[in-house]
Amino acid sequence: MQCHAFVFHEPVISRVKLLNSHKIFFMPRHPWRAAKDPSKLSHNDIARLPHGIPQRRSKDWGDRLAHRNIIVIGCSVGGVEALQKLVAGLPETFPASIFVVLHLSPQSTSVLPQILSRIGNLPAVHPRDNDQIRLGHIYVAPPDNHLILEDGRVRVTHGPKENRHRPAVDPLFRSAARWHGQRVIGVVLTGSLDDGTAGLLAIKQRGGVAIVQDPTEAMAPGMPQSALDVVQVDHVATVEEIPQLLKNLIGVEVMENGKGKSSRLKKETEVAELDNMHAIEDENRPGTPSQFGCPECGGVLWELDGEEMLRFRCRVGHAYSVNGPRPRWNMQKCCAN
Repeated sequence: MQCHAFVFHEPVISRVKLLNSHKIFFMPRHPWRAAKDPSKLSHNDIARLPHGIPQRRSKDWGDRLAHRNIIVIGCSVGGVEALQKLVAGLPETFPASIFVVLHLSPQSTSVLPQILSRIGNLPAVHPRDNDQIRLGHIYVAPPDNHLILEDGRVRVTHGPKENRHRPAVDPLFRSAARWHGQRVIGVVLTGSLDDGTAGLLAIKQRGGVAIVQDPTEAMAPGMPQSALDVVQVDHVATVEEIPQLLKNLIGVEVMENGKGKSSRLKKETEVAELDNMHAIEDENRPGTPSQFGCPECGGVLWELDGEEMLRFRCRVGHAYSVNGPRPRWNMQKCCAN
């Protein structure tokens, strides 16, 4: 597509926009006219505007173009085998970063990075907290820690369990959706129950892409089927088909921050990070008190409002979904009125 840049007459200057592939900006008291060669326009050309036009820092430009290159994958029972097949189909020059959560026992020792590095062409590691994100790398959540994404870095945190898992899939998916919007591709593979469904829903709401393994071929169809029941999934594929699907999807230009930002998404990400105690202690938390108690800490579970699936969270931050693991004793009515 040929790109044209124009300056429009606009008496009231509100902001500078980058709209699709057309660079448009407004200047007072000038008839609209063609600007200089659009191939030579840069952000700095637009940022250095005449006196009186509001300036914006580069990092605040929420509508600039970026590439789809953040892939988040969640799995549980049968996940090791599925991940090996998926990773084996990716080339050495794969221009995206991959983040993986596999449900693990807190006391276990994970050798999944070594397995994936040996079977595939991309290096896989357990990241350290605050590691920089690099393309062509696979980051695997270590045991008993959530894997969280921020702007250009990885967080490894000991935040509250979700659906009695740590690491859990939903915190990874939600953090990717919050920080990277349309750049994200979420993949739900084999596993029991419904971890990953709420996170995949957040990815879709922010404009990302949702891929689910075909439940008929999954060792444990619970997680893929739950995602299909709740989320408007973009692609359903076998594990052997997913690598080619990812190669087709990455590199597509999208708007960097996308759509669907919400205070709920921000707060839930901060709870998983344990980075903002105000998010945990905030009395204005979304939802209403339920009749159920948290199996982890005994506190009241709050039913979250405005959700497309029934979810609960306690004051400490432990989270549960209606189809998540909930032994009979953990849904007892609270004694307090």
